[in-house]
Amino acid sequence: MDTNAIKARLQELKKEIEARMDKTRDHIRHVDGPVEQDFEEQAVSRKNDDVIYQLDSRGRDDLAQINNALRRIERGTYFVCKRCGEEIEPERLQALPYTDQCRNCAG
Repeated sequence: MDTNAIKARLQELKKEIEARMDKTRDHIRHVDGPVEQDFEEQAVSRKNDDVIYQLDSRGRDDLAQINNALRRIERGTYFVCKRCGEEIEPERLQALPYTDQCRNCAG
């Protein structure tokens, strides 16, 4: 596998996630408008906010994994499972380019 192509793919994923996180943060800060005055509308909005907070948290986790994968590429350890030290299967890296575990260790 070409590490330059992998690095470019990871950087593209990183940009996509950062853009999505910008949108979720705008929603959390109510950039599009003030909080609803109606109590029922506020309740619905709060439920939506819970989902947005979860998406933001997931985005932060994904970014951390991508940044870790980029560091592993720089160190030359990208293809090595962090748990067992064996090679991570190329098809697994194709599907999950930021994974740091082989299929066996990921369970």
